[in-house]
Amino acid sequence: MQGLDYSTRQNEAYVKSQGFDFICRYLSYSPGKNINRAEADAALAAGLSIVLVWETYANRVMSGYSGGQADAQAAYAQAQGVGQPINRPIYFAVDFDTSERDWPLIEDYFRGVRDLLGFTRTGAYGEADIIDHLYECGLIAYGWQTYAWSGGRVSDNACLYQYSNGEWNDTVDFNEAKRDDFGQWPFQTQKIETEEDDDMRMESATDKGRWWTGYADKPGRKLRILSHYADEKLEEPRDKDAYIRVILGPGTDKQGVPAGGEFGFKHGEIWEMELPDPAGYYGKVAVEVNQSNAVVCYIV
Repeated sequence: MQGLDYSTRQNEAYVKSQGFDFICRYLSYSPGKNINRAEADAALAAGLSIVLVWETYANRVMSGYSGGQADAQAAYAQAQGVGQPINRPIYFAVDFDTSERDWPLIEDYFRGVRDLLGFTRTGAYGEADIIDHLYECGLIAYGWQTYAWSGGRVSDNACLYQYSNGEWNDTVDFNEAKRDDFGQWPFQTQKIETEEDDDMRMESATDKGRWWTGYADKPGRKLRILSHYADEKLEEPRDKDAYIRVILGPGTDKQGVPAGGEFGFKHGEIWEMELPDPAGYYGKVAVEVNQSNAVVCYIV
């Protein structure tokens, strides 16, 4: 899928007619460059998906934990104002060439964001090294990489890749989606029908490092994860030594593991968790060992 990012509104029907599938638009303290509800509605009506990114100035992420908390609170309020569903992430921009000496403050900033929004709603925009570093620290669930400052490398952790700037007379940048779920809305997990529950939701996460997102759409739902089976029929496991890492979203806990914490389990285990009301992100799953694994996740 191909998309645009821009700070000045474009004609949504024209964007769609040029073969683009999504737009990435700003949230900030500067209303002039921000998306508003009318624009969001027009984009959706034109058949475009929407991604949101928060950016004020290039090195705002050097403001540490308190800056992350303040920005996350403002970004959340603005995102709700333009109609973003509560189970979709917001990217926060790291719009400069970072070095390792910058990383401690950037980590603190994203801890502030994560602690307010929850891990599964936190994303980062930036060059390849900082995207990889924030993933490795468990601070972001989504990465949007720019080609700038990346030395020609495309990170395996990139959900989105910005590959060209200054197109259309310096009004837009070009982007490519690297995963099915790159933080856009609308977005739905796959629905399947079963004898037990025709509203059951399932997805099999089959790529190493791929995240799956579960959410509740009715009161009383549970998240059920069945590890390392070949397919949705729950037949023979593919790798008995494989490992699943679960990172919890807001409002969840497992045996004292707080939201944003993590734990793991191996082949043959079944884990189930009560989901709070109403809807929202509540669990994320990553396959850690190799690409032959299958993880089956249900909302029941």
